[in-house]
Amino acid sequence: MRKNVQVLMKLIDQIIEFRRYENGKMQMYFTLSDLKLFISDICESFMELSKRKHLHLKFSASDDDYTVWFDSDKMEKICYNLISNALKFTPENGTIKIHLSKETQNNEHVARFTISDSGPGISEQHIHQIFDRFYKANHLMAGSGIGLALTKVLVELHNGTIEVKSNEGKGTSFSFVIPFKQKDISVNEQYPVFSNNFSRDEEMELIEHANSSSEQDEEISLNSTNKPRILVVEDNADVRIYIKTLLHNEFEISEAVNGQEGFLKAMKQVPELIISDVMMDLMDGFELCKNIKENISTSHIPVILLTACAIDEQRAMGFESGADAYIPKPFNENLLKIRVRKMIENREKVKEYFQKNLTFGERKEQVAEIDKSFIAKFRKVIEDNLIVSDLNVDDIGKSLGLSRVQLYRKIKSLTNYAPNELVRIIRLQAAEHLFLNSEKTISAIAYDTGFTSPSYFTKCFKEYFNESPKEYIKRVKH
Repeated sequence: MRKNVQVLMKLIDQIIEFRRYENGKMQMYFTLSDLKLFISDICESFMELSKRKHLHLKFSASDDDYTVWFDSDKMEKICYNLISNALKFTPENGTIKIHLSKETQNNEHVARFTISDSGPGISEQHIHQIFDRFYKANHLMAGSGIGLALTKVLVELHNGTIEVKSNEGKGTSFSFVIPFKQKDISVNEQYPVFSNNFSRDEEMELIEHANSSSEQDEEISLNSTNKPRILVVEDNADVRIYIKTLLHNEFEISEAVNGQEGFLKAMKQVPELIISDVMMDLMDGFELCKNIKENISTSHIPVILLTACAIDEQRAMGFESGADAYIPKPFNENLLKIRVRKMIENREKVKEYFQKNLTFGERKEQVAEIDKSFIAKFRKVIEDNLIVSDLNVDDIGKSLGLSRVQLYRKIKSLTNYAPNELVRIIRLQAAEHLFLNSEKTISAIAYDTGFTSPSYFTKCFKEYFNESPKEYIKRVKH
């Protein structure tokens, strides 16, 4: 609650700044200070956050004197807005470069501040409107759309200019220049500096709260718990914590801060269920859901979408992307628990049915077409290599375009069997078919179905059918 109140206060502060500017009442309090040292200090305060987000933040400056007239409160807001935006939109392992240089324009010295990132960039369609108040290039992105507009105003109040250049898919560069001297400022005058409404630590906490990422990169073994695993994909840390609090007693919870990270974790962990926000940077919930449902490794995983936008068009987009449920925010915790529990129960019913029948039979409508196709391909690989006793999981995975781990998790999630167990069952069912439709001996059938010895075949057959091959033949043929 404290964090949310602070974020709201910050937004109100920005709106009040605009109103002051519009009414001609925004006052500037210039002081003669070292701009290089000032910006270096701001960059230093972002270092820890950039490390936690696995970003490379670099500050450099030319070897010049940067004793400049500027309003420290307003300059701090300019720099914080530009740097926090770069942190927000730069993907993991990306680079943010900040450079300060001294130039001459119209026979006067100016300081140029440039910040470049390796983020997704801004399309030509949107870049001309980037400084418009409340404008957002992507309606799914978090934020109010007010920060850059205020930044432009504050730069202009320093008698400076700001510009943006972007190469879509490669990154964005913001650059502003301010003069070393302000025309109406006497060198001997001293002006009071208004302190910011937030301390430096509080400011960083707000930025971290807005751009927070999970600090834990879980390496969870499939056998580490008997609880079903749920992946929560949400860019708001408080909402992730809330959902985790609701569900952690019954489920193992993994977390991701955006759709891109969520998709990678889904591929790696193959959870029983995914709960995802819709409005996220890098990859939104709709795209995440579509990728989950179209990928052979994850297509069977149910997806619940959570969003503050509950209009029919958004709901339709959610179901179009393959979502299994769509719950508007703020959500009722009991409703979420019930939907999660019922979806997990339905997955267990499909597993139980498949275990008993090794086919989807009349229950095919509960299973996605991509999963039915996958099971059919898996079975065909085994049947085509039935006599090959040393057929292993790696060989099967290559035939299906999956790694050993991906194949294991996919088969386990669909059937509760490990791939080797399922291979053995398919061999045993093939043996049963041969007993009914041929006159071959037990030993011959054992070798024909890929077992290394008749004794091992007899042991496996009895475990699966609850009777030995001899007892089975005697019962069905006499």
